Amino acid sequence: MRRQTAISSPVYALKPHELYPVKIPKTLALLVCIAAIRLPAQNVTFSVLHQFSWHGSYNVNGPPAQGIDGALYGTTYTGGGTNAYGTIFKVDTNGNLTILYTFTPLQFFSTFDNGINSDGAYPLAGLTLSSNTLYGTASGGGTNGEGTVFSINTDGSDFTNLYSFTGGSDGGKPSAGLILAENTLYGTTEFGGLGSNGIVFALNSDGTEFRTLHSFSPGSNIFSTLSANPMYTNSDGAYPIGELVLSGNTLYGTTSGGGTNSTGTVFAVNTGGKGFVNLHTFGYPSPEFTNRFSPYFTNGDGAKPSAGLILAGDTLYGTTYKGGTNANGTVYSVNTDGTDFSTLFTFAPGGAVYGSQASLILSGNTLYGTQTAGGTNGWGLIFALNTQTVDFTPLYSFNGAGANPGGMILSGTALYGTTQGGLVYHINVNGSGYSVIYNFQNSDGVLPVAPLVLSGNTLYGTAAGSGANGNGTVFSVVTDGSDFTTLYDFGGGLDGGFPEGGLVVSGDTLYGTTTEGGSNNYGTLFSMSTDGADFSVLHNFTATNGGSPQGPLLLSGSTLYGTAQNGATVFATSTNGSGFTNLSRFMGSPGSSSPFDGLILAGGTLYGTAERAGDSANGTVFALNSAGITNLHTFTTLFDQTNTDGAFPEAGLILSGNTLYGTTSEGGTNGYGTVFAVNTNGSGFTTLYSFADGDDGADPAGGLVLSGNTLYGTTQVGGSFDYGTVFGLNTDGTGFNTLYSFTGGIDGSDPQAGLVLFGNVLYGTASQGGENGSGTVFSLTLAQGPPLDISLSGANVILTWPANASGYNLESTTNLTPPTVWSAVSPRPTVVDGQYIVTNAIAGTQQFFRLNSN
Repeated sequence: MRRQTAISSPVYALKPHELYPVKIPKTLALLVCIAAIRLPAQNVTFSVLHQFSWHGSYNVNGPPAQGIDGALYGTTYTGGGTNAYGTIFKVDTNGNLTILYTFTPLQFFSTFDNGINSDGAYPLAGLTLSSNTLYGTASGGGTNGEGTVFSINTDGSDFTNLYSFTGGSDGGKPSAGLILAENTLYGTTEFGGLGSNGIVFALNSDGTEFRTLHSFSPGSNIFSTLSANPMYTNSDGAYPIGELVLSGNTLYGTTSGGGTNSTGTVFAVNTGGKGFVNLHTFGYPSPEFTNRFSPYFTNGDGAKPSAGLILAGDTLYGTTYKGGTNANGTVYSVNTDGTDFSTLFTFAPGGAVYGSQASLILSGNTLYGTQTAGGTNGWGLIFALNTQTVDFTPLYSFNGAGANPGGMILSGTALYGTTQGGLVYHINVNGSGYSVIYNFQNSDGVLPVAPLVLSGNTLYGTAAGSGANGNGTVFSVVTDGSDFTTLYDFGGGLDGGFPEGGLVVSGDTLYGTTTEGGSNNYGTLFSMSTDGADFSVLHNFTATNGGSPQGPLLLSGSTLYGTAQNGATVFATSTNGSGFTNLSRFMGSPGSSSPFDGLILAGGTLYGTAERAGDSANGTVFALNSAGITNLHTFTTLFDQTNTDGAFPEAGLILSGNTLYGTTSEGGTNGYGTVFAVNTNGSGFTTLYSFADGDDGADPAGGLVLSGNTLYGTTQVGGSFDYGTVFGLNTDGTGFNTLYSFTGGIDGSDPQAGLVLFGNVLYGTASQGGENGSGTVFSLTLAQGPPLDISLSGANVILTWPANASGYNLESTTNLTPPTVWSAVSPRPTVVDGQYIVTNAIAGTQQFFRLNSN
């Protein structure tokens, strides 16, 4: 905690957030001038008000495993806090999520290395449950970077890496789940083995006695090795990515490639590794297929089986992802001896691959399965297929939220499944009762990159991504961190999507913009009540009137002002959406393009920044009024990324008197951005501070907030841990302080937005990091410290502060320009009437004083 006082001009005494004049005799004023200047506090209290929900948990491909209590267990391919290398989860019957395990960070040694760790990464498949133990595979990571086999208890304890693949003869990159027979696990790897085309393996459930049962043979490319879609042929298949099925001592499976036609195979192999048989090789592309660069082709039986098999008696059932008469995959059956192959169903034609990548479920004479895409909405389908009558019945078509279904399980008359879009769902076998059990796309959003607004004791903001529909949210949270509420989930359609700009509040109404969606897909301008009940689109942006607005709005009376980066415009509209007007289109005007952030209004003039404008394309500060656009400052050319004034102003400005203050994200004497000041008439441009990418931070992308004579802001990176900072700086460029360095942990990282100040508390957002890797809302309470007052007595200056404020030393310096050297002031203070008092003779040069905490 520090308070600093300077001898300078004019004469002032320090009070919190304000400067009060102190009168002195005129004759003394001619000799020396004294001032007390409030500089940023050193000691602060940082608090996380909200952790945005865990994100990146897509590709929940594998079917869930169900415990005896009905709870579902599964894996996510990505996600899991700041690591994002996947998780193991549990969802109970009430939809409550428990993260049982988060895979640890990978270590990379070069661009082309497989990342290594101790446990694995990116689990693609579902889990196998035996009693209270779950078994699974991770497609990457491990001690060799080629994936692992692991086990973990259902309560999340005792995670064990049972085996780390090497990528050699033991295979690598397991994409499929496991089956357990007695004490042996059986599975496949997609790559590795003697032919580099994958293997079938066995492993004891305690991790001992790994055995390669079959190594798929080398192949040759029937086209060119430079082909975008090489077609490798061999005798037995390649790249097994579906689960195995066991009958007696025989394992049955599929390969997604290879075979004599390079379209995949169905195979059988003994659990002892003997008697490998290629039961079926899928057909060659039709004669019309001449473009080897196309992934689509037709044949009679299908191609690229990406899922495992299901066995009923002597009949195996499976799906293909491609091929068939419509090039969109098939459902097929084949006897266990390879005879009587039959194409039961061919998925409908279309412009995309609509086949299945998940294994089927058989109940009686009915097969249940999923299409990865397709269906009524094009986002995937759950279907039923009668094996006797071959009647195909669509049960449910997914929409854009949580699309692309993966595997399912059957429990009684209910199907439970997952989607690559992040859903765990339930549906009855007759197609009724569809419900989402848990949505990994989360309900509160990710990437809070816009500044907050404060109304009363409530903060309002936007999250640019995710949410229930994957298109961003509007949220509110009380300043003490309580009562976080998702006010609105954008659908990405006519309401818009991905709100990157901030909000403005007027009474009980919020106004904001989205960068995408709307009737023209160039974003929307919207209004909504602060309780989230009423939402309205006020304007749909277009390609011609400006689109994809990314900056916060400005409200003046009943008029909203803003900038649109796409089309480079400044616009105005009434709060009911009428009278939308482009005040200026910057495109083609030298020195005025790409207005990126918000505006300020003073005396009928709008002030703002254009990020990549000017003759050097490094940005400008502009003014806009009835006389047109005036460039107040054009940032100069960069030399090796450095210059004197900065480059690429991404944030808006603040105004104090006739002075505008702002930041640049790059440039300056060190190349890491600046804080600058410029007069409203364009004169007096000053670089107040050049960031050095040290403890001070680097690349400020957010705007500033002003309190008294102190500017506060954020940097995206740099600081003690290189995850960004909160800083303070005097308006004259002195007294720079790093108030807080983000650690990249639960506090967050990469603060891209500016701050809001209420009292002595700064509020802001970190766009990433936090315990879920999705960003945070934080507060930073500035330590006020005791007031340091000054007065004059003859040729002496008298400094006083409360005697009950123990733990502070009075220090002085003659120069605040770094590196500043502070010295203890003597004599030591005395106590008179409850005040510490120090009396010093007035020096012949300027002198600065501060109270520095011990």
